[in-house]
Amino acid sequence: MTRLGYGEKMRQWRVEKYRGKDKPNNAKLGRMTVMTAGSKAEGLTCFFENDWDVLLILDHVRCVEAVVSLQTISDDIYVFRMDTRVYPGPCRLSKERLADAASDVIHNAL
Repeated sequence: MTRLGYGEKMRQWRVEKYRGKDKPNNAKLGRMTVMTAGSKAEGLTCFFENDWDVLLILDHVRCVEAVVSLQTISDDIYVFRMDTRVYPGPCRLSKERLADAASDVIHNAL
C-alpha cells in the first residue's frame, strides 16, 4: 500500500495539506469555520479522487450534551441541547437559548 501512496506517512502528509487548505477559507468567512471531513480528512484519498466532504460550523452556535452547564457558554451564542443518553444514533435538538443578535440562518432553519 505504501508504493501506491496509501502508507501512514503519505496519509499524514495529505491530512496536513487538506487542513492547510481550510485555513485560508476560514480567514475569509468570519463567523463560520470550514473543516474537511470524511475520507479526505483521514488522508485516505488523493486530491482529485472521490468527493470532498466539508463541514461548515457556525461559530455563534453551540450544540451541547445534557450534562453541560449553560453558565459556561457566552450569552451571545445560540445554544441547542441534545440528549445522547437515550439512543446512540440521531437525536432531536431542543432550543435552550437564543442569542440577542438575530441570525437569519438559524431563524430560517427553525
